[in-house]
Amino acid sequence: MRQLRLRLENHHAGELRDWHLHLNLVRGVRQVVSGNARLVRQTGSHCLLAMTQRLGEADHMECVLELEVPVVRVTKLPLAAYVVASDHPNSLPVTVCWSGAETRDTGAEAKTVDLPGLIPWPRYVEWLPGRFSLGEETAIGPGPQEAAHAARWLRDGIVDQCRGEVTFVEPGHIRFQHAAGLEPASYELVVEPDSVCLTAADAAGFLHAAATLLQLLPARPMNDRDAAWSLPCVRITDGPRFAYRGLMLDCARHFHPVSRILRLLDLMARLKLNVFHWHLTDDEGWRLEIRAFPALTDIGAWRGHDERLEPQYYSGAERSGGFYTQADVRRVVEHAARLGIEVVPEIDMPAHSRAAILALPELLQDPDDRSVYLSDQRYSDNVLSPALEGTYIFVDRVMDEVCELFPGPWVHVGGDEVPEGVWRGSSRCRELMQREGYTRVEELTSHFLRYVQRYLQANGKRMMGWEEVLHGPDLDPELVAFAWTSHQAVTAMLPRNVTLVLQPRECMYFDLAQSDDFHEPGLNWAGEVSLAQVHRYDPWAGVESGSSTRERFLGMQAALWSELVSSRERMDYMLFPRLTAFAEVAWHAGGQPSYEDYLERISAYLPHLDRLGVNYRRLDREEVATLGAGRSRPIGRPGKE
Repeated sequence: MRQLRLRLENHHAGELRDWHLHLNLVRGVRQVVSGNARLVRQTGSHCLLAMTQRLGEADHMECVLELEVPVVRVTKLPLAAYVVASDHPNSLPVTVCWSGAETRDTGAEAKTVDLPGLIPWPRYVEWLPGRFSLGEETAIGPGPQEAAHAARWLRDGIVDQCRGEVTFVEPGHIRFQHAAGLEPASYELVVEPDSVCLTAADAAGFLHAAATLLQLLPARPMNDRDAAWSLPCVRITDGPRFAYRGLMLDCARHFHPVSRILRLLDLMARLKLNVFHWHLTDDEGWRLEIRAFPALTDIGAWRGHDERLEPQYYSGAERSGGFYTQADVRRVVEHAARLGIEVVPEIDMPAHSRAAILALPELLQDPDDRSVYLSDQRYSDNVLSPALEGTYIFVDRVMDEVCELFPGPWVHVGGDEVPEGVWRGSSRCRELMQREGYTRVEELTSHFLRYVQRYLQANGKRMMGWEEVLHGPDLDPELVAFAWTSHQAVTAMLPRNVTLVLQPRECMYFDLAQSDDFHEPGLNWAGEVSLAQVHRYDPWAGVESGSSTRERFLGMQAALWSELVSSRERMDYMLFPRLTAFAEVAWHAGGQPSYEDYLERISAYLPHLDRLGVNYRRLDREEVATLGAGRSRPIGRPGKE
């Protein structure tokens, strides 16, 4: 079904004359099929219709639109709308009641299981007899300096979960022990009836051990009042498959407040994820305070009918948006560091730069450029010019502040989706090509990115970019490229001498819907991504076992683009439980983990998410039916009784 029938009713006082309907749709309108309306323009998701029929008070009219893509799910329907009329001083709200609920009951309840919800599954598990009980006198030994953050995080987690008091006392019932011989980020955990020992060689290992210990706690008090909070005795040896286990959050399409990000970092740490990729800029918003250019946030951080940036997606006529002050950024970076999480900022360029260009037109617009292009998101003015001096002034000053704010080793610069036709109508770009000996306009992308990479290298940073950064001439081998269009793209990228991060859209894009049900929230431009698809992804598929090529795989990343994610509830629903499946695949070093075993453990893990107030998607009936079926081996090695 490509047609969308709108019924418009005038519930406002007086007749509407000379009026326009502003409508936000994920995908565009081809034409008006019937009804007294004319398509004026579409910018991004924002569609403007001139209504040529007067609409009296309490009257109604119908209008039929032909869409670019079929309406196969609720999120292809209008997301937000408002009316502007010549005889009304303010915009008039329009109620849109089909944008999708923030929760969805799939009609299935997970079965109760008696296994701890250990996710990711450790490399080696041996269950031992007995339990360790936490009581009023339980104490944590602070341990070595490398364990300081882990000890405080574990103490806070136990206090929050058990509603009791835990003190720091040497040697303590729960103690941290340094072992120089363990691999980075690895750990050993031994729980015995009278003590708990967490052993690691570095801060990351201690944090991972603490995360496992928190998962061993029951989500709710046990029935036995004398041992309401206790841990099963166990011996665990564990370490990660990949050094990089990331989550990308898009904060440009919709602004997510600092409190929401801090909460997300805590949930990531519980799953042993260690990189937060912060998508801070795009066509629809610039979210980072840059003191050299206040206009980037004065103008580029806000959308609305009277703003430089039009309403998009769920935002309507009213002013909406926001940005992160530099104090906000430092707070996020410091909180992440305490949890062993590196923060990677992304400043998307040369494409996806519309918010910056509209905020700084005197610096970033070429008035003589007659190029005609349209990006995948339907923008015709969103690409920086590599021939303008202002572009490099912008890059230098922005990157100076970015490098100071983010102490980690990486800066992501996007580099993706430069549209066909860009720069072809620019005399300045033709002169640049002639000077440099370029024969194809596409070479200008690499020209620009080489400059950015060298500038970052001079500031001690390593450049990251989406896979399109490899489409032109070679950049420095220090580049980190993200394979996103498919897992097959990995094979095509392997001949290039760069480090890779795997983020294939068919199983790592969590903006995509989780089923083909019409009411399931999410996009479907690359199909659906179910829980099973995420967990059954094999990062080594197509790569020869034992090949030195595997050494170039830095790790994996999941992505949550936020076109349709504007609330904490929707963020939770799109991430969980899929993020738990991703975390297991990225971490589990003992071969590809079993999906059936995972379903048993996720059933035990979900009550922890309930306790933490996470609005996760409930398991489907088929997933619940799988619980307990077909297991051919025990989970973990049973201990001697």
